[in-house]
Amino acid sequence: MVITDLGVFTAIPFHAQNPLIVRLISPCCATLITWRLNRALTFNASGRRQRDEAIRYASVTAISQGTSFAIFTVLVLSVFAWLPQAALICGAAAGAVIAYTGHSLIAFAPVKPP
Repeated sequence: MVITDLGVFTAIPFHAQNPLIVRLISPCCATLITWRLNRALTFNASGRRQRDEAIRYASVTAISQGTSFAIFTVLVLSVFAWLPQAALICGAAAGAVIAYTGHSLIAFAPVKPP
């Protein structure tokens, strides 16, 4: 997710004028890509319908991206104002830890038999 997020963020030249707005766009692109990759490569099948799994995935992702954006905002408005990509990487790293943990315990957790 970090690579996609950083790539989209860097590819949009508007980030030089307003990195906070561009930072709202880039994780949305990354989320779509990583959900599909996580379903195919990272986690075993959960046994849930795809819609239910997507709702769980979106919930966990919203929390992790919210944390990532908060850290990015603090850093880009202070110590990394001169290098917004560094602020993005710091925020994304924290968000990745939350995301992986949440996805493994909630979104892709196997259905327990009744």
